[in-house]
Amino acid sequence: MAFQIQLPIDIRNGPEEIIELTADTPLFGMNPKIDKILLIFQEVFQGLLDLKNINGELSYKRDFDAENVKQNILFKLDYGCLGPSANAFILEPGTNPNLGEEILHNIQQKCTKMNLH
Repeated sequence: MAFQIQLPIDIRNGPEEIIELTADTPLFGMNPKIDKILLIFQEVFQGLLDLKNINGELSYKRDFDAENVKQNILFKLDYGCLGPSANAFILEPGTNPNLGEEILHNIQQKCTKMNLH
């Protein structure tokens, strides 16, 4: 089985962006999307716990379970497929599919089926 996906960027246009590395270039760090997700997790837990300080006594709610946490997080997350669905090809059985001739044959077969000449 083979999968074909469309890249989220057009690689045919323009030169590749060159990033000059300096001592201040952040090589590792938080991805903005991950940072947003962590904030959502924090908001969900704070909302469910409903922490209160009453006369120096800390109180919090305990009337939730893992399913409540999951549902609250999923409600706030923008999840789903970030691009078009992949095309899946089921290759027909035959000779060794790793041979160069067989790979070429399968590519030609799929191009013909998809009218890609």
